[in-house]
Amino acid sequence: MKHKNGVLVTICILVTACFGLDSCSATEPNEQDIQLAKENMQQLKQAYKEYEEAIAYFLKVNEEAIQKQPDLAAVEVGRLRMDAMERTGWPSKEKHSKFLRSSEDPNEVHKMVVRCSSSFGMKAMVELLRDPNWAWELRPALLLAYRLEWDPNGPMSREGLSKNTFMENLKEKGYTVFDPTDPNDERLWKNIKRYEFEMAEHLEPVRRRFLEEEGVPKWLADYAGLYTLINGTFTLHTYCLRLYTPEKVVDAAKRVRELLHKMRRIYPGWSNIQHLLTNNITPLDIDPSEIEPFFHRWGALRQFLAGEIDTIYENEAIDTRVRLYFTPKLADIILAECKKR
Repeated sequence: MKHKNGVLVTICILVTACFGLDSCSATEPNEQDIQLAKENMQQLKQAYKEYEEAIAYFLKVNEEAIQKQPDLAAVEVGRLRMDAMERTGWPSKEKHSKFLRSSEDPNEVHKMVVRCSSSFGMKAMVELLRDPNWAWELRPALLLAYRLEWDPNGPMSREGLSKNTFMENLKEKGYTVFDPTDPNDERLWKNIKRYEFEMAEHLEPVRRRFLEEEGVPKWLADYAGLYTLINGTFTLHTYCLRLYTPEKVVDAAKRVRELLHKMRRIYPGWSNIQHLLTNNITPLDIDPSEIEPFFHRWGALRQFLAGEIDTIYENEAIDTRVRLYFTPKLADIILAECKKR
């Protein structure tokens, strides 16, 4: 797969706003910034040049890793999306926090969330599976989870349980019976989705009871389900990331972080004078509102990382301006998780 010059950095704008990176805005450096940076300018320019090279190399080896293990793209995008949700909040998260603080009995609120987590978690799951982008991001994690959990020799297996136990339970409850360790990806994925939908439907009376008989607020029940699902999926994606990311990508991520720290040591305000460090940075001459529709194009990001498309944006100024904020985020995720394997 061959990308055009500069295309490797075009994905950055997808996540910038989600992570609250205010420094991506078109902030012009003031005289104090310029004066403070003068004596260190040559050091900064050299470090910045090495940083750009490190970014390009990181994305190159990451792309090569995706070619060998296509599921890595979905896992990376899934983690980026969940990190964005964690930073910006998901539906009712803030409302839940306020409700908890104002409640006369916070423990009772917690109990409601715990009681609703399973049944409403299944409801949240099927809603995400109806979204093609979310489904693609969930696919590698769920395939791996089913196989590992129900393989009696797998690292996630539970004592006394096996795929036969799982299949017998399916039959008893009237679900479609399938082998959770099926080696055929497409067939297993089809069965997993069907199973998730069957479980969600089976639990509908339980959800109604919580809402109608126990008086649990619907927004709180939905929050409990999504919270449970996102936390579980986060864990699965982390496991996949450790499994699928080669050491070469981890080393490239380390280099990105080392150079970023180096520039910060030379001059903490380096990001405010980027266009003085290179000829590749141009002023961002676009209204921020015009960028907004691109902030959540997770499907396009996954396609780009997987090599299915060569470019996402045509505004090179935007791509260049924000690239330094996307790559470190992905590098941080990889370093944080893969160093633990």
